[in-house]
Amino acid sequence: MKIQVNSSAVEGKGEIRNFFRKLAGIVDTVFKTLDDWSVEQQKETDTGCKVRIRNTDSDDLLDVEYIRIEDGTLTIKIRDEEGKETIKEDVPDDKESASNALKDMLDNIGNITSNTELDINDNPIGDDDVVEGLEGILEKLSGMLNTFFDSTENIEEIDHKDITNGIKYRAQHNDIYADISITSEDAGELCKIEVKASTGDILSLDNIPRIKVLSTVKTMLWQVFTGSTSDVDASRELLVTLKRVVGSREDSIELVAINANYSIEAALDTLDEVLEDEEILDLIDEEPLSLAITDLDESDMFDVEQIESEEVTQDSSCTINNILSAVSIFANNILMIHWNAKGDDFSTIHNLTDSWYWSARNDLDTIGELSVELCGSAPNPAMSLDDVALLQSNTEYTIDDVYVVVAAQMDSLITTLETYYVNFDHDVQSTLDNIIRYWKKERDYKVFRVLKD
Repeated sequence: MKIQVNSSAVEGKGEIRNFFRKLAGIVDTVFKTLDDWSVEQQKETDTGCKVRIRNTDSDDLLDVEYIRIEDGTLTIKIRDEEGKETIKEDVPDDKESASNALKDMLDNIGNITSNTELDINDNPIGDDDVVEGLEGILEKLSGMLNTFFDSTENIEEIDHKDITNGIKYRAQHNDIYADISITSEDAGELCKIEVKASTGDILSLDNIPRIKVLSTVKTMLWQVFTGSTSDVDASRELLVTLKRVVGSREDSIELVAINANYSIEAALDTLDEVLEDEEILDLIDEEPLSLAITDLDESDMFDVEQIESEEVTQDSSCTINNILSAVSIFANNILMIHWNAKGDDFSTIHNLTDSWYWSARNDLDTIGELSVELCGSAPNPAMSLDDVALLQSNTEYTIDDVYVVVAAQMDSLITTLETYYVNFDHDVQSTLDNIIRYWKKERDYKVFRVLKD
């Protein structure tokens, strides 16, 4: 599989995104090394970020601001509660330099004097900022959860309300209820999540970054509703190995290996967004490059780290289980259409989907046996089914509906098969070739030809 890359990405977009990602990493590293100071608040500015820190011994508060300068260096400002400031300029924008500069400034904190020569009216973080920031954060979290419940047919939102420094939702899956409480810690940057189920199960996690709240809630709900033992603290991570293929007209980026702990279609969308960053594109040459990409906020911000190629390939053979899950979802969705067919063309739909379902079941058996061969055992496909990927159970299908829905289902299955194809040896690829060829034929010959009429 080849991913074509537009090398003329929007000028500056990748640079700015990369700067804020890099700065966030610098700030996080710096303050983890300070034993006597704790982070109270943090917010992004137009030119960098501000952090309020508290001395754990004296309880003194300081506002620290990182400002990006056009030449690529950082300026660090510290302001105390009396408005006195100290400034350090020309700090290289790497973790070691930024950390050492801040430590030196804090060591000399007693020598801070009022600076009247510089006109620095930069509005330190105030109480109003905290209130407005927290309200905005909770509003965004509510919006994400509302969207999640609206789009998830198998989990129903029963009620939601505001609570002190947080929000509370009640959700239902089958006969099980769950109360989800999300409360703010550290002015909204961190959250505590608690899920209480009517079964008596209680899950509680502290210090969850707000950018991981939604994915964490989904995992916790899955655990209480299904009894799954999956890791509650899992985040969306994509591991890839890429290399540049130089062409006569344009270059392309070739996918060498891939492993993702979420939908492969969503993972490919993530990869496309990351490859819009010119600095990352420049890193990729004709020698394979391996990256770990963590989705920070399920939008357009990602943490990208270069890793050893073995970290991508060490479990690549067990991505056969991701294919197993995809085939299982496809088979169940076809069966749902088979059962719920209606109209004058009932027999046509019923017979066609019956044929597709049993073909998918045969593929499921083949992939399951490969899973045992490659990984030692095969997981129960029902435990890996993604509720969001399953078709709604209360829908009836006419002939006009079926071909559109089935085309999308086949596209999704073929994308999964073709993407993970690169991870396997030739003999496994030969088996996948036969499966891919069959579903492409069914899609292109039986489905697309009807849709073109």
